Amino acid sequence: MKLTFLQAKKPLAKEITKDGTKPYPLVKNFSSTEEDISIDKKGLDKMYRALCTAAEQGACMHKGPLKRVLKDEPRAFMSDRTAPTELLVLDIDGLRATPGDDLQAMADRIVLQLPDIFHDCSYIVQASASLGIKKDTVSLHLFFLMDMPVHPKTLKDYLRNLNYECEFLAEQITLSANGQSLSCVLDPSVADNSKLIYIAPPKFTGVKDPYPKGRFIKVDRGSAVLGISSSLIGVNPEKVHALGLQIKDNLRKKNNLP
Repeated sequence: MKLTFLQAKKPLAKEITKDGTKPYPLVKNFSSTEEDISIDKKGLDKMYRALCTAAEQGACMHKGPLKRVLKDEPRAFMSDRTAPTELLVLDIDGLRATPGDDLQAMADRIVLQLPDIFHDCSYIVQASASLGIKKDTVSLHLFFLMDMPVHPKTLKDYLRNLNYECEFLAEQITLSANGQSLSCVLDPSVADNSKLIYIAPPKFTGVKDPYPKGRFIKVDRGSAVLGISSSLIGVNPEKVHALGLQIKDNLRKKNNLP
């Protein structure tokens, strides 16, 4: 499996000041690099080192492969959108909980509420830029190697299904601002091969960094690879879609919407 990282002429990081947060810079041109990763413990160790190095360099991860290497050029139409992947990224964004000082403890509380296949699997956790800044929410990236290549669309349905069927995620589903779609704590769009995953640490100006010792840790468990193959058998796109509609209808009724 290949990991793909993108760099630009400026760091792809947020800036956090006492007046608020400046968003990620708008960048048109990128240069790409790749890392070959084996699907085993050595591969997970190598991925951890690659993520830490790319983050220090102000790069971001491109979730899927590119059609070719980029050299200071736009990435439009360069994503291989249908290529299967053995990388699962869980983007937990805005989970209602109190952040702590221990990244592993926060991540383990989340992982232990996921299905059993996650409980004895090694993973990498990254503190998102907002972690520790927003006092009442937890935002993390969790990286797993999977035991088989999975099509991005199947992976997206699997992430949707996790939102709907894991109690701690389902109870935090809300309606979007326009009331027409669901807003979930676990972002399904991270399954798309074109997705950018921002990993560079934020720049702090006049504000203390809540995680000065680093934003990446590797958590070693019994298995280096997530046995996801058996879980994908039960993922039916039609059932996942119907369950999402049912949840949306129930939320609309609670909000007195037609």
